Amino acid sequence: LRVSRTPPPRRYPFTSEEVREKRVIRNEGKEEADNSNQQKPMVSPVNSKPDLRIQTVNPDDKTQLPRFKETTSEESRHWRDRHLGGGADETQDSKIQARIQTTDFRLPSAPPPPSPTGATNRFRWSSESIASELHPKTNEDSWLVVPEMNAAAVFDGVSAASLAAEASLRAGRHIERSLKAITQIPTAEELPELLGVILHGANDLLWRMNQANKTNELATTVTLAMLTTYQDKPAVAYASVGDSRLSIWHTKTSRYELAALDDQLLRLFLSPPAKRPSWVAAILKAHNLSENFQVSPIEMVKLAKILDGLADPATATPVAKALFAERNLVTQSLGMPTIVPHIGLVKLEPTDRVLLATDGLHDNLTENEITEILSLTPITEVAAALVVRAHEVAESTAPRAKKDDITAVVLEIV
Repeated sequence: LRVSRTPPPRRYPFTSEEVREKRVIRNEGKEEADNSNQQKPMVSPVNSKPDLRIQTVNPDDKTQLPRFKETTSEESRHWRDRHLGGGADETQDSKIQARIQTTDFRLPSAPPPPSPTGATNRFRWSSESIASELHPKTNEDSWLVVPEMNAAAVFDGVSAASLAAEASLRAGRHIERSLKAITQIPTAEELPELLGVILHGANDLLWRMNQANKTNELATTVTLAMLTTYQDKPAVAYASVGDSRLSIWHTKTSRYELAALDDQLLRLFLSPPAKRPSWVAAILKAHNLSENFQVSPIEMVKLAKILDGLADPATATPVAKALFAERNLVTQSLGMPTIVPHIGLVKLEPTDRVLLATDGLHDNLTENEITEILSLTPITEVAAALVVRAHEVAESTAPRAKKDDITAVVLEIV
């Protein structure tokens, strides 16, 4: 995992100047002595007012597109016993329970960050991450690549929470352990459901820690992907919660495909007004839109496409302007009482590229900018090229500029 903690010593992410010069800065020595006794516990009380960026979606509200399946906590037990070795998870749970009865979330020294590039007999990859200018010493994003499991993931700690960086790091460690604990790889058709179960496990961990410490500050988005074989061809299974994304550049057909839509305000408009959270009406009113505004699944996809290609929101329709203005709102994240992961399977071809990215990338870059860099840049440099370009926009006065942590992991199919 690649992450910066508070306080550092600084190890990663790179500063913007170091990224542009393509210098790799890694701390291979021992970290400085822990000064934890001089620090205050990293815990914030539960907010007295709800944060609109972390709102619970009605679990009875089926807002997924037909291609998306769901996994539930009940289903996860069956999958856990079948694929994760039965009692091993209960042993891990007991260890977790013993550790979460504390009010101090600080972690021991983190391991060195993984190599930003690499290759296996199935894929090559590159990765990059940089912290926001708003908190340059603390990157709330993290990422992992698990080559032996043909898997990768990105995490974005929800910035409304003071423990955002801790949440992304802890979720990543849990998911990495879960991947390495898989004892039986399921079929390609079943793999997405297993990934959804793994996300349920990570959510349970963060939720229990929040409950034990009387806080709601551990919250992170996640997109998890694993390469597999489907009908004698490569494919990628995925599971996601929040607004981190998985997208694919199909090289032979020059086609860009977004695997799942974000857990953002737009998705809530699939539901009738009576089934939405009460705060949605207030947002619509603030943007002079009707409280009865609703979209079909097809209209939702079209609107999402418009938002991803919107270079200047001033030229957009009132609905698109409102959605663009509320793009920081996340309706689902790990650390909530319940989650509904979006899971699926996408067919691939050799030389196709799979992009896992946090919202700092696609909020700053349009779809055309992403596809241009993703399709033309060598695999060893493509992640850095995406992150650097997005960071340049974030620091500018461009209409899409948004200061945020930015992370990208690109897998190229061999």
